[in-house]
Amino acid sequence: MKDELDVTMEDILENMEDIMENVEQYGVAIQHIYPTEDDPGPSFCYTIGLTKINRPEIITFSLPPKLGQSLLNSLAIGHNSNYQVDTLLTELASLPMTVKEIDDMEFVRNEYLCAATALYGVYQVNQLVWPDKEKNFPWDIGYDQRFNDAQPCYFKTLH
Repeated sequence: MKDELDVTMEDILENMEDIMENVEQYGVAIQHIYPTEDDPGPSFCYTIGLTKINRPEIITFSLPPKLGQSLLNSLAIGHNSNYQVDTLLTELASLPMTVKEIDDMEFVRNEYLCAATALYGVYQVNQLVWPDKEKNFPWDIGYDQRFNDAQPCYFKTLH
C-alpha cells in the first residue's frame, strides 16, 4: 500500500475516476502533490472542479496537507468562495492570505495541475499566497526570502 507521501503525477492520472467522483459528489476535489527524488520541489495542492462552474482553479504551495485542503475547500465551496483576486483574506486563517491571478497559466497548468488539465484542457488558475511569519507577502519589503523556494510566485503582479 502506498503512503500518502508517495503520490506521483502518474498516480493522479490513474485515479481520474476517483477525482471525477469527488467533483460530482462535493463540487470539488483537492489534489495533493509531494516532492520525490525524481521530482524535487515544493509540495502543493490544487482544486479540480471549479472550471465546471466557470471559476478559476486554485493552487497553493508548501502548506501542511490538512491546512492546504481546508483553505482550498473554503475558497472553493465554503464561506470564502466569493473571494476577490488581490483582496486580503483575513478570516481564512490565522495569518492574512490573498489570491492572485496566475501570469503564465499554460506553464502552471502543464507543470502542476496535470489532473485538472487532463479534464479541462484550457482553464483559468489562481494562486493562494501566504505571508511569512511577520505577515509580509512576497512583494513586500522585508519578506523572508527563505520562503522563495517554498512558495514560487506565478502570479501577475507583485503588489
